[in-house]
Amino acid sequence: MALSLPEWELFDHANDPLDQLNLAVDNPEVVERLGQLLDDWLEFALASQFPEDDAVFEDLAPADLERLRSLAYIQ
Repeated sequence: MALSLPEWELFDHANDPLDQLNLAVDNPEVVERLGQLLDDWLEFALASQFPEDDAVFEDLAPADLERLRSLAYIQ
């Protein structure tokens, strides 16, 4: 199975509040710019994650670990 590029949609919500007219094909530069912003955000978000190595949590007290688990910051 060949990989395909994502299908992008772009709408002018102010003039088309029901998002009926996809403007992506007519505005490739906007789609490219927004796609790059999304890629940059994803790269930042992934870099901001805690490492999966449990050694990061070795210095925390058991009560602190439990507090982080209760808040769903860690599993």
